[in-house]
Parts: sequence; structure tokens; C-alpha cells
Amino acid sequence: MKNYLYILLSVLMTACGQSTSSSTEEEESAELPTPEQELIARVQAAHGVDNLEGKEVSFTFRDKQYVRYVFNNAYGYSRSGLNENGEMVIDSWRGDDFERTVNGVTVQVTEKDANAFKSSINSVLYFALLPASLTDPAVNHELLEGTKIKGIEYAKIKVTFDEEGGGEDHHDIFIYWLNKETNTMDYLAYQYFTNGGGIRFREAYNPRTVGGFRVQDYSNFEPSSGVELIDMDKAFEMGRMELVSDIVLTDVNIN
Repeated sequence: MKNYLYILLSVLMTACGQSTSSSTEEEESAELPTPEQELIARVQAAHGVDNLEGKEVSFTFRDKQYVRYVFNNAYGYSRSGLNENGEMVIDSWRGDDFERTVNGVTVQVTEKDANAFKSSINSVLYFALLPASLTDPAVNHELLEGTKIKGIEYAKIKVTFDEEGGGEDHHDIFIYWLNKETNTMDYLAYQYFTNGGGIRFREAYNPRTVGGFRVQDYSNFEPSSGVELIDMDKAFEMGRMELVSDIVLTDVNIN
């Protein structure tokens, strides 16, 4: 009987030890960053994304000033500029609260218009502060096969969004080309599905550091008909694109 109890106790202790070891291994495995996460962390460090934390950001884009400000430990956003009548229009929002003023007087807007204004402001800030948003909770990453552009080696990563937390444009798909040597985000492409949809490819230029963050302007290209999003790098190398605009930020301040 004693021998039986000894054997039973040994088996139970071994089983508990294996279970604890297995559980610990699973926890450690779950905590390890994926290759995509490690890559994005290096890119965000190269761009100085940490220097945006808790800071007010302002810049001018196409004659309008955009601001991301801090209010009660949360971010708020605004866009200001003159309309076609020479009136100063300011759109601002925090959370679900949106306000539009014209020459200092609050005007009523429909919920549909308010959402459209917020989406427009958010889109401009999203691109201006890249790659900051690549670690947002609603973002999904997929590492694609690397490539070369202009003889330089690039990692290639695809980004999609969850419907919950991904905003009104959560169906959009992005691809980023990340310089393997400098860890900078030199190119990006995206497919959008609003207003008839389309694809754009952007090449970064004029990098400069403001408040510890790497600010970039972009040449904005439209590909020839039939080019798939995933093949935008090849189309760019083959000259199968047309320059449609420049994305230029001026008067950039981060403090």
C-alpha cells in the first residue's frame, strides 16, 4: 500500500511539473514579439515615434492648419482654414464630440457631415504621423516577400484593419516598404474603397527631424490600369505610374 501511494504521488508530482512547465512555455511564447512586430518596432524607433507621445503636433497642409492637441490626458484634433467666402472655418473634435465654427460662431452640422469631417482630418493626420499608427490595436500585419527598389533592399509589410476600432475606412489595405539598412519607411501604397475606390503609391522625400520625429513629404502616384496593390513596387520600377500630386507639410511643430 505504501509503495502504491508513493508511486501515485510521484506520478502526480511529475504531471504537475509538466503542466506548469508547459503553461510557462506557452506564456513565454505568447509574449515573444512576432517578426512583424520586431520590424515595426525598429522602424518606429528610427522615425522617433516615441517623441510624439503626449505632444501637441501642428502643421499646414494645402492651406489648412491641422493640430493634434492634448486635453485632459486625451488627444483632440482640429483643422482650420478659410473657405471660398474668406470665412475662417474651424473643425474640432474629441472622442464623439464634434464642433464646427465659422468666424467664431458655432454652426450645426448633420451627424453624417460631422463623421465625414472627422474622417478627413484623421486621414491627413494618419499619413503625417506614420509610422506611429502601425501599432494601433485594430491593425493587422502580414510580412510579405522582400524586394528591391532602386537597388535598395526593402522589407514589405501588408496592413489591414479590424472593423471594430478600425474606423470608417477599415476596409482599406496598405503596404509599406521598410528600408532594411536604415529602418526608414521610404514607400507606401494603399487601396481605398470610398468615392469609387482606387490605388495610390507614395515615395517619401525631404526627410527632416522636428522635435525628435522624422517628418517626410511624399510624391503621390497613380498606377496604370490593371496594376495590383501588391505589385506597386514593380510598376514603380517599370515607370507604369503617373504623378498626381505632392503631399507637402509645412510649418511643422511638435512640442
